[in-house]
Amino acid sequence: HEEEEEGATALLVAKEKAVADLVAEHGEMRASLVLSLQTLAQSRLLEATERAQRATLDDAFTAQQRILVHMDRLKSHADAQVSAIAWLDNNSARAARALAEVEQVITGSSGPTHLLAA
Repeated sequence: HEEEEEGATALLVAKEKAVADLVAEHGEMRASLVLSLQTLAQSRLLEATERAQRATLDDAFTAQQRILVHMDRLKSHADAQVSAIAWLDNNSARAARALAEVEQVITGSSGPTHLLAA
């Protein structure tokens, strides 16, 4: 009967040790899970920060592209104004020459007419 009690006691001790080992393993797994969750949360925060930085860089690039397009439009407008000024200068010079020719014709024809009248 004592052997049965010793066997039962040994079995009970072995079961208690197995339970203690399982509780310890459970605690280690829980601690590992907590660390994994913290790492995951940090990774998500880092990813969100990187996404925000990329969005900011994309916005800055888009703004820079808009500025470049606007500057190109301004240059085209300035070029058109330079062309218009050159056209006006050319036409002004032609008009001045034409006016001078008209004045010569008038002066030349009114001279003799004036002399005949005198």
